[in-house]
Amino acid sequence: MKILDGRKLKSEIATSLKNEIDSFVNNGKNCPKLVIIQIGDNPVSNIYIKQKMNFAEQIGAKAVLEKFDEKVSSDIVVAKIKELNLDNSVHGMIVQLPLSAHIDLPNILNEIKPEKDVDGLGAINIHKLVRDDKTGIIPATARGIITLLEKNDIEIAGKNITVIGRSLLVGKSLSLSLINKNATVTTCHSKTKNLFQFTKNADIIISAAGKPGIINDDMVSENQIIVDVGITKTEDGNICGDVKLDKKTVAAISPVPGGVGQMTVASLFLNLFDTYKNQ
Repeated sequence: MKILDGRKLKSEIATSLKNEIDSFVNNGKNCPKLVIIQIGDNPVSNIYIKQKMNFAEQIGAKAVLEKFDEKVSSDIVVAKIKELNLDNSVHGMIVQLPLSAHIDLPNILNEIKPEKDVDGLGAINIHKLVRDDKTGIIPATARGIITLLEKNDIEIAGKNITVIGRSLLVGKSLSLSLINKNATVTTCHSKTKNLFQFTKNADIIISAAGKPGIINDDMVSENQIIVDVGITKTEDGNICGDVKLDKKTVAAISPVPGGVGQMTVASLFLNLFDTYKNQ
């Protein structure tokens, strides 16, 4: 069984990005700059933000945190985004998720200029994804999963792919991205009945349900590709994914941790570098 190693690929991407950024900086250009907007003090969000800040430093980019109190109004956040939209030194912005229920997330995401929307979650970039418009920005997790498959020489075109999860952040954007790559995609979710019927007959299973063990030995067949996007913190403080297999029958699987999460960070900065070059 092959391990789809996100850490190794992330390291390779980091080396490539650093070389390209150094080339621009050595020719008198400013380095790429990302602004991370955080609302509240979610411990898990803090971990993800630290990973992004560390990766930015590793590749010679700049990452700045704009942190707001959990009770901040949407209007104050929108005002900051409008200010950053006009700042030519800022090449990309993201809003760290999840957010408190009182925050108008769609409004905030749509205030980010499309060319600075490096998470690809604003309405214009999602619309471009629907239309398969190559000028749009693909959401980082979707881009990361596709890169992980392609760099491991796993064919996407013509394959039957089951995606479990329908969030905008992962499931919906990923399903659209895979369709644009000529896959035949089935999207399953919490209301799907007899999930095993869709998983056992797939060439590739991508699970983003956030439910430990939802994919087990009874749900899979030999020679399948499994991509585990789920991340759940257990009571003992460890991290586990959606997949728990005792038998080694599948052809390849991404680990948790060390798989898709690593690729999401790398892909965010690939998106940032693309916007940096365009701007």
